[in-house]
Amino acid sequence: MYSGSAEYNYDYLVIFCGDEPAYFGIPGMGEQAFTLWSLKDAEIVNKQIHDMFKKAKYENNPSERSKMLTFIVGYGGFTGVKMMYDM
Repeated sequence: MYSGSAEYNYDYLVIFCGDEPAYFGIPGMGEQAFTLWSLKDAEIVNKQIHDMFKKAKYENNPSERSKMLTFIVGYGGFTGVKMMYDM
């Protein structure tokens, strides 16, 4: 049970809070972006990333390969920041 206080050792503390996807008016993001709210969502994102690396492995055009390996996080909430940190 939470006692109301705790002590943590850290180099940096980053806190982000949110409760729903925020697209910040970016056109097409709501229709095209992946969300990350559940284990199932995480599995879908994971598969997409792995699939793009597999496809890029066989792409000879550096420009096209670069496009395949470009990932954008369109929101900076806790989930998006944590996902990019772990990559």
